[in-house]
Amino acid sequence: MEELSLSAVEVKVVNRSSKPLPKVSVMNPSELDVSAHMWDGRPVVVPNGGGSDVLHTLLAVEVPEGYEIIVLPHRRLELVSLVTAFGKPRVINSGCLTEILVEVTNNGKKDFVIHDGDEIATLKLRRKIIWTELIPPDSTLYNEKYGGGK
Repeated sequence: MEELSLSAVEVKVVNRSSKPLPKVSVMNPSELDVSAHMWDGRPVVVPNGGGSDVLHTLLAVEVPEGYEIIVLPHRRLELVSLVTAFGKPRVINSGCLTEILVEVTNNGKKDFVIHDGDEIATLKLRRKIIWTELIPPDSTLYNEKYGGGK
């Protein structure tokens, strides 16, 4: 089996806000937490029962060739309420440089308040995987694991 190795990758970030650049996660260096930017500094109230809003980060990333960034809801949103960022993860492909916008939806029973600077999403950098050929598994192993079949 091929051994996996980690390598440092330079990702260019354009920061149009007055806030410092986000810090790379110490626990998982492929992740970066991004925060909300409120134009007027006032918090945004996301109404309960399916209310939603699109939040600015004023950050744009230039994804290196051969990589992609998955934009996931920040764990804080999901831990404190039934607020989620989008219904599915968003993907930023290489060659794309645009502001990261985060759509949040509140499926909870109480309104949810997001303040300027609150962490709202996690960017996860990963290598693109290209499917080249599908190879059937060893049928002996399959039969042992799943109990027969072809």
